[in-house]
Amino acid sequence: MAEQTRAAATELRKRALLDAALSCFSENGYAATTIDEVRLRAGASIGSLYHHYGGKEQLASALYVDLLSRYEQGYVSALEDADDTERGVRSVVEHHLSWAEANPEGARFLLGNNELEITLARAGELPSENRRFY
Repeated sequence: MAEQTRAAATELRKRALLDAALSCFSENGYAATTIDEVRLRAGASIGSLYHHYGGKEQLASALYVDLLSRYEQGYVSALEDADDTERGVRSVVEHHLSWAEANPEGARFLLGNNELEITLARAGELPSENRRFY
């Protein structure tokens, strides 16, 4: 039971760090955001941030993969629920538009982030995420 509680607390802390990073990156841009801003917004210690993510580039990479994964889950569900090709195309377009409307910061981060550091940091995780999706 204590192990489950610890695992749940760890996931909550990681989620708080990802959410804080998204807010900070959206407000200040990736380059201008500091680790200290993210950690303060998340209410986390510097040790916790570095323990879970290793640094700003790895945090941005994890955020990118997390957002992409959540977007893709909805995309796949939209396709699976469609009973023909036309409905499938309509469903994925509707999903894209509704997801972007419900997650404007996430959509901007996914679609508008060409920072070299993020690209390099996510290179290790992105191929496996893409294989799962496709």
